[in-house]
This record gives sequence, C-alpha cells and structure tokens, in this order.
Amino acid sequence: MRKYILPILFMSLIFWSCEEEAEEDIIDTASPEMWDLMVSPYTYVENEGEEGIIVVDGIVNISVFARDRASDGDVSGINRLEFLIGDSVICTDSEGIYAGTNFECEWDTDGYEFNYGLLQTINVLAYDNSGNIGEWALQEEPFQVLIDDSVELWGQSYSGLLTKYLGYEAFGEYCDSSSNQFTIPSEIEKFIHLKGLELRDCDKLVGEIPSEIGNLLDLEILFLINNQLSGEIPSEIGNLLNLGRLDLSSNQLSGEIPKEIGNLTNLGWDLILSYNQLSGEIPIELFDIPITSLDLRGNQLTGRLSEEFIEPIIDQGLIEYLNLQENQLYGTIDPSICSLNMTVLQLDHNRLCPPYPVCLAEWQVSGQNTTDCD
Repeated sequence: MRKYILPILFMSLIFWSCEEEAEEDIIDTASPEMWDLMVSPYTYVENEGEEGIIVVDGIVNISVFARDRASDGDVSGINRLEFLIGDSVICTDSEGIYAGTNFECEWDTDGYEFNYGLLQTINVLAYDNSGNIGEWALQEEPFQVLIDDSVELWGQSYSGLLTKYLGYEAFGEYCDSSSNQFTIPSEIEKFIHLKGLELRDCDKLVGEIPSEIGNLLDLEILFLINNQLSGEIPSEIGNLLNLGRLDLSSNQLSGEIPKEIGNLTNLGWDLILSYNQLSGEIPIELFDIPITSLDLRGNQLTGRLSEEFIEPIIDQGLIEYLNLQENQLYGTIDPSICSLNMTVLQLDHNRLCPPYPVCLAEWQVSGQNTTDCD
C-alpha cells in the first residue's frame, strides 16, 4: 500500500503546480468597453424629417463611461482615454482608473479649425493597462455634431447655424442708433440656413455686396433696398437657386447685370434692380426666369429694342410689368414689341428714335433724347 502513496502524492503535486501555472498565465486580451457618450451644452435641431442634429458652440464638455473587461472576469484596469475629432486627438483623460468611471474632456470649439457647416465626428479610444484598445467608432454609431459660430453683426450676436432671418426691425434700430457707416461683412456666409435677408432704408450701409452671399443656398428672400451699396452685383448671386424674391433697388450699384441671375428659376414674382448705376446691355438670360415683373428703370442700361431682344420676352410669356424708363436705350423699336401682352410697359426717357410702333401710347415713349437719331 505504501508503495502507491508516493506516486499519488507526486502526481497531485504536479497537477497543483500546473493549475497554479495556468492561473498565472491568464492574460487580459479584451478591449475596454464604452457607453453613454455625451456632450454638454448643446442645442438639438430638427432636420426636416431626418434625424436631428446636435449643435455645439464655445466650451463643450465631452464625457463617456468606460470600463475594462475580460471574458474570465480578470481585468487590468483602464489606463487612459483619448478624445478625437476626426483623426486629431483633442485631449486625454487618465485620472479615471477604476472600472465604470466617467471620463471627461473639455473642448474649446472656438479655437478649433474646421470646415464650417460640416458634421464633426467625435471618437474615443480607451486603453487598458494590458495594451488593449477599445474604440467608440467600432462599438457604437458615429457621434456627430455641428459646430456653431456666433457672428457679431450690427450690434448683436447671432447664431450662424440657427438664424433663419436677418430682418429689417433689428437692423433698422442699429442703423438709427449708429453714428458710423458699416458694411455687409463676408462673415454673412456663416448663416448657412438663412432664408431671409432684408436690409433697407439705411444710408449708413455702404460698401459692396460680398461675393460670399452666394453661399447662402437656403436664401429665399433677398431685399437690399434704399441703402448706399456700391460696386458690382456679384455673379455668385446666381448660386441662390431657392431665391423667390430679389430687390436691390435704390443703391449705387454699378457695372453690368450678371447673366447668372438667369439661373434663379425660382424667382416667381419680381426682379427689381431699379435706381442704381447699372450699365451695359440687358442680358436676355433674365427672360429665362418665370417672373411677372421686371423693374430696371433709373439706370444707365444701353442696347436696342430689336427683334432679337424682344423675342425671348414673348417666349417667356409671363411678364406683365416691364419698366425700362430712364436708361440709355437707343435706336428704333422693333414692331414685334406690339406682340407683348403687358399691363405696364414703360420705355420713356431713353434715347429711342421715332417713328414709334403704333401700339405704344405717347406716354410710354415720352421724353426721349433723340439727338443721335437720323
């Protein structure tokens, strides 16, 4: 009996030793997990039937819960978390070393360079003490935000992303109270969801219409009326395909009427460019627009009222009001003008030569400078 005791004891010792060695060889290979990624403060904006958008501005706190994990229950602990915007690390938190800790990052969006109006993706990398890495983007849906940019404009601060209308009332108050001249700044392009811009009756509003106004693709109404704006009408205004009404009357605008205005096929009411200093010929592209009223009076527009000019107006067939008075139109008027079916047709005070088509009343062609007529 005794001869069996030693082998059994020896085998037991070997088994115990192997079991202890196996326990010592256990390695944490599981990546940390994360949940409840949040930002604060934020504004939630509805997005026309789609999933809403989280909008942030200024100093933003990003927080997330994280813990280490292993299939056998042994964990090595969280070492640190890295917070990223896109591929760039913006901060690291290594203070929360216990499982289930809430990790945080302070993000200064004002000091962050970004493409305005594009979604920014927040990602988090969690490192445990065994070298395993957990990534938010691989565990959950992408967490995306829009960075707002407050714009100081005419004495007030406006949200670049959330402002839908810059209107007459607040602007008028600023104009009345200001002792200095001011302009429309290029930062106007930051109002990417702006639908209405109405600046009128202010002789302190000077300078040019910035080309950046062509980036306001949601704009439906553009009224810049009775100010002291100068320079040319930017061709970029032809990018505003949602524009329904356009009035730039009673300023000091010069140069030619950009043919790109003919792109504005949603203009369904009127186009008013009267009482400026516009020159050159009237682009026939204006008659590609489904407007019913075109007011170009009080400029320095030139050209002939030829058949080639009148035909596109006939083909358009919608214009009921056409005012070309007080310009520099010259030559004879083609008889095809009698095919126009309009409520108002004003051609007086130009340089048009007689004889005038019989369909035109005397008041429609009065006050002509006929010095250059044969």
